Formats: sequence, C-alpha cells, structure tokens
Amino acid sequence: NNIELHEAWDLYKSIITERAEKIEAKVASVVRSAAEKVAREAAAATSKSSNEKDKDGISDLDHENDEEDQHEEDYECRTNIVRLERMIMQIDFTLLSSRSFLICIEQNFDPRNLFPLPYHDHEDRATVQTTSNHSNNHGKNYVKPIHEHIKIIVTTLYDKYISVIDTPTETTERDDIIGLYGLYCLYRRLVPSNNAPDDKLHKALCTNRNLPLISLFGTIPFLPIDFLSTYAPLEIARGMRMRIRTPSKNEILEDAKVVLDKQKKIFSSKAIISELYDECFAWTFKAENDLAPSERINDSVLFEPTTSSSTYSYTQQNTFITPFHQRSQATELIEYKTDLILQGVRIGRRATLLLRNFLFYHSSLCVSLESRYIPVIEMLCSIAKSVDKTLRQRRRSCVVSIHKAALKVIATSIFDCFDKLRSYIDERSVDHGKDAEDHVLISNVSTSLWALESILKGTSAFSPSRRYAIEVAIQSCCQENFDCFSSDDIKSIQNLLQKLKLLSEIDDNIIQACDCSFLYFHKEIYPTLVKYVYQSSQHLQAGRMQLIMSAFSDASPMLISSTYFDTPSSNTPLYLEQYLSFVIKDIFHEAFLLPLCLEIESSLRLLLFAKNVDEMKPPNPRKQKFDDLRKYIDMPPLYFCGIIIYTKRAIQRYLERSFYNFSTVGICDSKTYADMAILGREIYGLDLMDNNLPAENARGVDIIEILENVDSFASKYNYNLNQQNFVERKMNNEGSKYLKTLGIESISHSLQRHGLCIATSLMKEIHRCLQKHFQQLLQIFSNDFFRSLLSKESRSFEQEKRDQGCTKTYSFERAMLLRKEIVKLNERDQRDTAAEELFFLDLCKEHVTMIGNMVGLARLIRSSKMYTKNQLNQYLYKSECGSNPNNHHTGKAKEEESDVLHTLVHDFKHVMTADNID
Repeated sequence: NNIELHEAWDLYKSIITERAEKIEAKVASVVRSAAEKVAREAAAATSKSSNEKDKDGISDLDHENDEEDQHEEDYECRTNIVRLERMIMQIDFTLLSSRSFLICIEQNFDPRNLFPLPYHDHEDRATVQTTSNHSNNHGKNYVKPIHEHIKIIVTTLYDKYISVIDTPTETTERDDIIGLYGLYCLYRRLVPSNNAPDDKLHKALCTNRNLPLISLFGTIPFLPIDFLSTYAPLEIARGMRMRIRTPSKNEILEDAKVVLDKQKKIFSSKAIISELYDECFAWTFKAENDLAPSERINDSVLFEPTTSSSTYSYTQQNTFITPFHQRSQATELIEYKTDLILQGVRIGRRATLLLRNFLFYHSSLCVSLESRYIPVIEMLCSIAKSVDKTLRQRRRSCVVSIHKAALKVIATSIFDCFDKLRSYIDERSVDHGKDAEDHVLISNVSTSLWALESILKGTSAFSPSRRYAIEVAIQSCCQENFDCFSSDDIKSIQNLLQKLKLLSEIDDNIIQACDCSFLYFHKEIYPTLVKYVYQSSQHLQAGRMQLIMSAFSDASPMLISSTYFDTPSSNTPLYLEQYLSFVIKDIFHEAFLLPLCLEIESSLRLLLFAKNVDEMKPPNPRKQKFDDLRKYIDMPPLYFCGIIIYTKRAIQRYLERSFYNFSTVGICDSKTYADMAILGREIYGLDLMDNNLPAENARGVDIIEILENVDSFASKYNYNLNQQNFVERKMNNEGSKYLKTLGIESISHSLQRHGLCIATSLMKEIHRCLQKHFQQLLQIFSNDFFRSLLSKESRSFEQEKRDQGCTKTYSFERAMLLRKEIVKLNERDQRDTAAEELFFLDLCKEHVTMIGNMVGLARLIRSSKMYTKNQLNQYLYKSECGSNPNNHHTGKAKEEESDVLHTLVHDFKHVMTADNID
C-alpha cells in the first residue's frame, strides 16, 4: 500500500508539473510571437504587401501544428488522469476499506502452476500416502510443504516469545507476537481444505491467559481471539469436530483483570520498581564515569594479546566470548563499554514496558487510576528518560566513537566461535571423495563458513539483510550434527547475534527503548504527576521535572507528522498546538508555576511582616527551608516539544506584575512591595524590575508621613547642616543594613506629587511642635532649685573670667561638679512630677535636638519649594525682553498657553452668545 501511495503521488505530481510546463511554454510562445509581430511592423513600407502574404502563410502553418500538438497533449493528459483514477480506486478498495491484510493472505501464491494441486480422491491420497511413507522410511528426498514450514516457525517463535514476555529480558516480543498471529493466518490459508490444522497450536494462540490484550497503538487493543475468529476460524476445516471451546469476551476481560491485579501488586509493593531504580542509579553512576570522552581507539590494536603484567581487566556477566584468542586491553575496554550501553538500553526498555502495559490495561478495562500509583509512574518515567539523556546527550560522543569498533569486536567473536568447526571441516575435506553425500555436506558447510567470513570481515556496517544472511549461514553450519557445538556454545552465539542486532541499530534501539510517546494517550495523569513532583520537593530533585516533561514530549514527532491543520496558512499541526496548550498553559502553569509563585510571594510577605510587626516571630530556618523553593528557581530551563520554559523568568514576571497591580491599587503600599522585591533578591536571587511608580520607595520618605507625626520624624532623624538632609538614626539594639535619607529632591518630589499647598500645612505643624517644645523647655527652667543652681554657677564663672581675663574657659572639673549637683537635685525632686523622673540635662538635650531638627526641616522645606519653582520656570515665559527666546521649553509652553487661552475665550464667547439668544 505504501508503494501504491507513492506511485499515485508521483503520477499526480507529474500531471501537475507537465501541465504547468505546458502553460509556461504557451505563455513564452505568445510573448515571442508578439515581439516578432512588432519587429515585422517596423519593416519598410515598400515590402509591406509581400511580407503580409508570407506572414499569413507562416501563421496558418503554425496554427495547424499547434492544433496537432494540443490534441496529442490532451490525449496524454487524459490517459494519465485515467491511470490516476484507477490507482485511487485501488487504494480505496485496499487501504481505506481495511482489506490489505485479507488481500495479502488470499493472494495466489502459485500464479504459474509450478506446484501440483492438492489431491481430492482416494487414489491420489493413497499414492501420496505411499510416497510419504516411503520418503519417511528412506527419507532424504522428502520435501515438506510450505505450510508445514510456516507451522514450525509459528510454533517455535510463539514458544520463544511467551517465554520472554513479562521477564527482565523482554524487548519487542510483545509487539512481534502480533505479526506472529498474522503468520498463523497465512498458514491456515495455505493448509489444504482436506487437511485439519493443528488444534493444539490454535488453542495455545486463543487461550493465552497471560496475554489477553496487546497494545496495538496507543489505547487501541489487539484481541487475539477476535482476530483469529475473523481471519482463521477453526470451523473451516472439513471433517473436523470442534474440540476447542473459544473463550468469550467476558472471559477475556476477566483474564485481563487478573493481569491488571498482578501489575497492581507489582506497583503497590514497589519491590521490582525500587530494584530497577537502584539498578538505573548504579548504571548512571558507572556510565557517567566509564563512558566519559576518551581517545579514539585504533582498530589495529583491538586484538593485540595482553601482557602478563597487565592488571587492566573487566568482569561482567554478559561479556563477549572469544575462547581461542587473548584479548587486548582495548578489546576488553570496548566490550565493557558496549555491555554498559546495552545494559542501559535494557533498563530503559524495562521501565517503558512496565509503564505502558500498566496504563494500557487501565484504559482498556476503563479502570480509574489510583493516586497511590503516581510516585511509581514518576519513578518509571525518570528511569526511562535518564537512560535516554545519558546515552543520547551527555555520553553521545562515547556511543558514536566505539560503535564501529564494537561491531568489529562482536563480528570477530562470532567468527571465532566456529574455529573448531573449521578445523573439523578441513580434516574431513581431505577424504571427501569416498562418500558423495559426505562431499555435498562438507561443501555446503564450507560454503556457509566462507559466506560467514566474507560478511563478518568484509564490512563494519551490518544492515538487516546482512544480519539475516549471517543467521542463515550460522543455521546452515549448526544444523548438521558434527559434535562441534555444545548447548552453551549455541547460547553464546545467539547472545552475540542479539547484541549485533541491538548495536547495529543502536540509535533506533535507544529511541525505541526509552520512547514514552504512549503517554499522549494517557495525558490525564499529567496534572496529578506535576502536582506530586511539586509537593514532594523535599525528597525529590528539581531536575526530575525535566525528565517528566521529556517523557510527555516524546509524542511530538507523532503529532508533527499529522496533516490536520487549523488553517491552510498554518505551519504547525493543530494536534501539536492543542497538546502544547494543554500541557503548558492548562497544566504546567496552573499546577506548577502558579503554586510556586504564590508560595514565594507568601513567604516574602511573611518575612516582611516579621520584620515590621513586633508581634510576629521571624521564621525558623530549620522548619521553613527556603532551599526547597530556591532549587526550582535555579534549575535550568525546561524543554517541551521544542519550546523553552524559563522558570525563573516566569516567576519574576509574575511577581513584577503582582507587585505593580497591588501598588497601583494602594500607592501607599508600594514601599512594602519594594521591600519584598529586595528580600526576593537576597533570599531567592530574583532580579525584579522597579515598577517606576511615584512611590516612597523611589524618593525616600514622603511628606505625608512627616505631616502625620512631626515629633516622631524629628526624634528618629538627625539633621546634617552642611548637606541639608536628614539621616535616619538607629538605636544600638536596632540592626539594619539600610538607612533612610531625606533631602531636597525627596521633598521636591513630594511637593510635585501632592501640591505646594502641602508645605503650608507642614509649616503650621512645625510651628505648633516648636511652640510645644519651647514650653517644655521653659517648664524645666522654671524649677527654682535648678534655676538657682545655674545662676550661681553662671555668676561664679563670670567672676573668675573677670579676675583671670577673657581667656578663661569653663573647665571640665567644674562641669563635673555641676553635674553632680544637678544629679543630687534630680534625686531630691524626682517625686514631684513624672516629667522630672528623667535627668535634667537629658531633657534639655532632647528638647534642644528636637527644636534644631524642626528648624532644619523648615529650612529644608523652604529650599525644596525654591528648587521646585526653579524646575518649573523652564516651562514658563516672560513677556519682557530679558527672557531667553532660544529656550525650546519656553517657546513650546508659550504656544500651548496661547492655544488654551484662545480656546477658553472662544468657548466663553459662544456660551455668552447662547445665553443672550435665550
């Protein structure tokens, strides 16, 4: 059918191409004739009449030739279209009607009547029976019919496949057995109608309780009993009673449920899965170390014998067998690395088979998947994609470098297994003339050995046809009983052939072994799987999320090959677009990114509240580990179906958008979200952009905060007289990495934001506070004892100053004596009022500092108002000649002001005119 489709497509393209070429040729001829006509019209007027006659004759001949060519082209085109219609009808009858397999087994296998027809009477039957008995007794001329050969092949392969299925060595036997059922149907079609088929084989194929269902593709089940009852029912044999009871569909479903229960026990106990996971972990560790990039191995040193002093050796369970040659160090190294690669392929295939069969039986029996199996499913996906990532990405160079050398080592190992047979044939070939049959036998085996040697040593690339030729040659050498091969030798040769098959197509085998494209048909488990990975972040690595996404992205080649497009101009298949939208937008963002962003935002909010609110305790680092979230932020980008997902960028964009939205709702909270952004940078390494809103965090302290409590501001800030700014003052027990400042630009920004009138309100509040502190300071000096003590000290200092001159200074000893007197005075009078519990000097210093800060604040507001006015002056103009006419802002402001005034005057006149009319 594939060949028919290609032939029909080629014919269709040839028809379209020929038609287009003909149209282009006609257009070119028309253009050429038009150019010739123009050239002829430019000829001389004297030869006009004769030229017109010649031109008419030539044009008539050209027209007749064009008509003949057109008839031939139309006939050829109609013939091709008829052929195309027949091909389309044939494809519709075979492929689209699902009759391909039926036509294949019902075709005539003897179109030239080269073989005798089956006998139908007793005379022919007796003759054939006599001939058969004679052949069996004297037997070397008897040839089995082809259906008996097919029966032997089906029986042998079926026993081989069944013995391997559900074992750790299973590869593609579960898929190959479907083709075996088709081969059995061919056997049934070839069996003569008067011969009864093998009922034991039919019973074995129908009643296999360990394999009631087979995954054909995705969730489409293959039921052997339905297939056999359709294409090879047992009732077609004449003269045979029905001795086999065909199981019903209910019995098949019961067998499938039993198989599913066994799989549930495996997934529930986790013994096999844990063992496979440990094996994968150990294999990954060895592969990362032993499959590291190394020097390229030269083929000439592959088979050099090892010296006695060499200590370099490898021991593996499945190493190659070369019994008659000593291996060199390079050969042992290649064998070890090849076994390591094939071991990884086996581990990945085992994981995918367990997962595919488990999900397939759930979907086929319509059984809901329990959430307790999600950890096991995640573990199997991680195993398969870990092997795939190791062999196809991280250690790809090693796999490529040893590929040819490993094939050559395997080929040499296979050839060395026949050394004993070659020696035996050489000895027997000396006296081959004594027996003719022995001569033919020796010749056949010698030819097979020669063919085997030429194939194994003649190439380093083993295609399927060459591998089949090797197997045929080996079968020809081993089928005769020469007592040269033991059972262990036969098994060793079979193992080498299996390794040759796997390694010759290593890339395809790795992809097939680790392929998880079947998860596309079970994508409903993806939300639960993502939630489990996110919630289990304490004992799972963040890189496991990439393994899960890689497993679900294996379906992209299948979806890309789809021709279902949304629009004709679309370049991406709609199936793939829908799958991307489901996985990334609907599931990954909702189940992973959004909870992660919310948790990070909540942690930042709690940390900020613990810093600013005294009642809240700071988080305990032992109980709340920020590393669990940090590893998701710092993990590499995630890849899914060719799309790169940056987790850190997505979190940053979410927090920036969230902080901006909350800041616009409440502009007073913008400082809080700015602090949260700073915490996010320190704890999680998030580089959040500034929202550029006119908030306090951008320009320092806002003037509204100062107006609400001027005393609090004056007590928490110190005024710098030289630079005219305020710096936050921290107590000894208040640790902080940052200090707030307030300068002219900050006040100017607040004035531009709130208006210049806010400065008047602030000045009134400053005057009120100054009045209050002056009154408290006067109240301190109104104490008689304190005032008398200061007056006494003042008079004493003035007297000493007059006696000793103007250079007299107040000594430190004198000041300490005065302080002691004030302390005694404070201890005596501390019970009078509550305000006098503090030290007199401290009270004075506090009030003087507050007064100085308030005066400095008033000065700062005055300077900020002047700075703001100067900034606005560039947008204003003056009508005097002293103004700067070259100022761009002045000219633009003048034009805009003129337009506004003109509009206002025009509107005012229009309104006044309308009022007069009314």
